[in-house]
Amino acid sequence: MFGSIYGPGVLNDTIVPGYGVTKFPVNLNTFWSLPNGTTRNFGEATQYVTYPMGRPQFMYDLAQGFTSPNHISNWNPMLIGMNLSNGTTNPFLTQQGQMNAFQWGANMVQQMQVQQAVQGIAQALNSMESSLSGLVNSDKLTNAQKATLKGLLEEVKALKSKIESQLKAKNPTQEEVTAMQNEVLDLQKKVGEAADKIRADVNEAGDSSSSSSSSSSSSESSSDPADLTGTEYENIDPETGKPNSLTTPSDAEKEEFCAAIERCIHGAGTDEDTLRQILPGLNENNIVEVISHWEETRGKHDDNEGLFARLFKDLNDGEQKEMVPILLKALTARAEALGIGEEIKQEIANINKELLTEGHNWYCLWLDAGQDDDVLKNNLMSIYNKIVEKETANKTGAQEVLDGKKNEHNTEVEQRKQEVITEKKNEIANKLKDALKLDEVPQLSSALKIETDDNGEFTGYSIELNTPNGKVKVTGQTYQELALAIENNNLEVEDVLVRQPKA
Repeated sequence: MFGSIYGPGVLNDTIVPGYGVTKFPVNLNTFWSLPNGTTRNFGEATQYVTYPMGRPQFMYDLAQGFTSPNHISNWNPMLIGMNLSNGTTNPFLTQQGQMNAFQWGANMVQQMQVQQAVQGIAQALNSMESSLSGLVNSDKLTNAQKATLKGLLEEVKALKSKIESQLKAKNPTQEEVTAMQNEVLDLQKKVGEAADKIRADVNEAGDSSSSSSSSSSSSESSSDPADLTGTEYENIDPETGKPNSLTTPSDAEKEEFCAAIERCIHGAGTDEDTLRQILPGLNENNIVEVISHWEETRGKHDDNEGLFARLFKDLNDGEQKEMVPILLKALTARAEALGIGEEIKQEIANINKELLTEGHNWYCLWLDAGQDDDVLKNNLMSIYNKIVEKETANKTGAQEVLDGKKNEHNTEVEQRKQEVITEKKNEIANKLKDALKLDEVPQLSSALKIETDDNGEFTGYSIELNTPNGKVKVTGQTYQELALAIENNNLEVEDVLVRQPKA
């Protein structure tokens, strides 16, 4: 009765494995009652297949399609969106899945909390490191304040390195992360207190400096002795005598100008077109240097002619009217930059008047060619000489002012250095007095040195010790560091620092 044109079908309640790509069992009810029966599809042809017996139900559920009432998606609450209320699910598996889902969710939440905490720790440490690194380089802090910040910066780096090592070793627990957070909070508090104190000291110093103009000016001069502000040479370069707003041409640039001009006027004829392109390159930055270079390298070798005399020998009246204003403009701008614009007004008037002179009748041109080359040359050279004279005086004056400011700076540094030495020695003496419970401040050893920088600001303590291994120099940027360095050499601090303690 089970036979059919489609094949044997179900025989002895057993489905032939892999039966028929396009066939189906004779008795479908019997087929679907099998725990290991399922369907699949290849090329839109349904296959009715069975899996080997003796496998866990879980495997059969996974193998069956999503539409199967016993598919795992119907009872595993971890697969969101599946219907769990159709009455076809396994109650035990549903409960187990819900418990697993709850535990999985709880673990995820805990992992997220740990991760967020670790990220917060990293951000806090990076922020402290960045802030301290910036403050350490501030020019508003004393060296003692910078030393304090450097010490805190090292603590931050050390804690950062420690936590990074712990995180590389294993994933931290909630308790371990909490311990890390507490360490960071303690260090944040320490850094914050130090920063507040330094900020208050800086503000106090700023208020005191603004209330006293003399102390402010002395502070400025001591911080930069090359600053000439407040003198008539405040904008002058002591090396060149030129205003700082002007640039200085290189030797190569000066030679190139002179060589180019010389090529235009050398030999028979004049290359006026090229000369018209060259001369506008002369300006307030280079005009004096080019004239001086010409006289040094060429003017003394050709009847002692300077640049102007050599040019005017080759230029006719029309060319002079065109090119002399270019030279005059560059010299005038240089003179005005030096503040001597009023002193060259007569020369400018003489040159402009001469440029207005017209040639005489054609029949007497050989007697009077129009403009007088000597008037143009002499007045231009007069402006040039006044510029050179002023810049020479500027060099001397600026250098004298600079030397005076340097001497003033050195005097202030030495005074500040003595103040720092006295202040720091008194500080140590008072600490020793309190530690030793003395009635009077003890006399300190003369071997104790107070180190200062080039501005006379405190940088640290130092002292040489006689140890079994010979002389050892110990240093410290704070009294505590110095005391620790002494104790590390198996010596007592008071025996080293105090010359004649009084009980």
